[in-house]
Amino acid sequence: MTTTISLLIVNGLLLVAWMLGVLHRQRLLGTAQVELKGLNEKITQSEAELNQTQMFLEDSRLRMALADDQRARHAKLVAGMQAELARLSSQNFEIIHQLGEPAKGKTPYAAELFETGMGDRPMPKVLQGLTHMAIVHAEDDAAARRQIEIAFPPRSLFRPNTITRMVSADDTGA
Repeated sequence: MTTTISLLIVNGLLLVAWMLGVLHRQRLLGTAQVELKGLNEKITQSEAELNQTQMFLEDSRLRMALADDQRARHAKLVAGMQAELARLSSQNFEIIHQLGEPAKGKTPYAAELFETGMGDRPMPKVLQGLTHMAIVHAEDDAAARRQIEIAFPPRSLFRPNTITRMVSADDTGA
């Protein structure tokens, strides 16, 4: 009988130890579940941030593609304009700066202009090397020279080389 009682006591102690082990494992499992829930929330938040970053990156790529497309169109436009300017330059193209308005009693004068390399800003490359002329409508030679001096002062991009009176239809007797 003592053996039975001792077996019962040992079984009771084993049962208590087993129950304590089960309770301990349940507590550990609860803690692990809380940690797992926290990790799942962090993963969800990280996925949302990743999606947001990917959307921003895609928007940036689209903007960059649009900007590249615009740059290509502008480059094509500039190349076309430069080709047209070169074509016109090869056809003895001149740029004429008109000073004053034609009126009765005013005579047209022509002045060939040369580049000085001075001025507030440099000459655009597309305009360099082209012939520049000034047409002045004035009452006499002195007025024409004054208008040209005002329009093209000593420190401007252009200076007049020669000023000559243009022949009109009235002068030829036609």
